Formats: sequence, C-alpha cells, structure tokens
Amino acid sequence: MALQAAAAAAQSSGILPLVLGDALEGEAREAGRLLAGMARGCRVHATPARPPCVLLSGGETTVTIDGAAVGRGGRNTELLAAMALQPDGAAGIWALAADTDGIDGTEDAAGATIDPFTLARAQAAGLDVRAMLDQHNTYSLFAALDNLVVTGPTLTNVNDFSCDPDYLMQQDEEPPCRPNTGCADIAARRSWLHSGRQVRARI
Repeated sequence: MALQAAAAAAQSSGILPLVLGDALEGEAREAGRLLAGMARGCRVHATPARPPCVLLSGGETTVTIDGAAVGRGGRNTELLAAMALQPDGAAGIWALAADTDGIDGTEDAAGATIDPFTLARAQAAGLDVRAMLDQHNTYSLFAALDNLVVTGPTLTNVNDFSCDPDYLMQQDEEPPCRPNTGCADIAARRSWLHSGRQVRARI
C-alpha cells in the first residue's frame, strides 16, 4: 500500500513510477550498488524505464559488522553511501532511503538522501566516503553533509522505503550548488531538490 501511494504521487506529478516490490533484502551496500545500476540504466539507456522516472522499493536489508571499526550508521545510510560510490557516482540521480518507523538502526534519523553532488561535497569537506562506509560510520557522513532525514518516531512500520528519482537535466538548468563548492547554500539546494524532483508520500 505504501509503495502504491508513492507511485500514485509520482504519477500525479507526471513522473513514471517503477515499483520494484517490497522484498529488498541482503547486504545494504550490495542493495545500494544494485539500485544505482538500475537507476543508471534508466538514465543512460532508458531501461527499465525512461526518465523522468522513479524507482520505488521496500524491504529490510542488513549490515554485517565484520570487525572493522564501528562508527554510527544504519542500513539505509549504508545503502546510500554505496550508491554514491558507484563509478559515476550518482550522476543525474537523486535517492532517498529511510525506515518508515523513523529509526535507521539505532540512530535518531530515519535515513538520508543523496543527489548528484553528494560525493563532490563530501570530498570538498575532507570526508572519505569509502572509509566511512567501511567503518559503518555513514550516519556521521550524512550528518556532516546535512543530508539526514529526521522524522522522529512515526509509530508505524512498513519496512524500509527507497525512492530513486532519475531526471535528465535540461541544458539551461543549473543547480544552486555546484560540485566542489562545499554547497554553502543548503537551503537553496534543498529547495531545488524537493521542488518536484523527489516523490514525497505519507506512508
């Protein structure tokens, strides 16, 4: 029901939704790589959907603590960090991953968002995304980038929710924050990101 509500919201905005189902499982970082590949396929090859489109999925991934230094994180922030680290980053891709109960792992955030400038902003801020992912410290990564999604407890739980909008920017469309600037105008970036470019639904 939650994914169908998000799909209906996308359609009402003229965006093609592709519902991938509600059983996304496995390691969070592997799921992130998979979703990034699908989003890249849409953007580059118009397969499995032609932009403007949004990939919607639900489920519950896992994070295996393998002896590495453990920071602060959760499965949704790990999924997004892995997406951002793909060969061309999140070029042309926006994504949100969050737990519908408002708590990602044991942290106070539901999840986070990424955009085409996440990796460049992290590098400009001196943040090593790969190292922070390996240290399971992705909450700290997205907190430093001001990209956490904090809702507080929602008193509901319909699994984790991911939303991967894929847009082809027009040649004359310039974001208010360019890569490698540190993106000082966070308010402008958020306004640009959310004004029709990210599906929002009550779930």
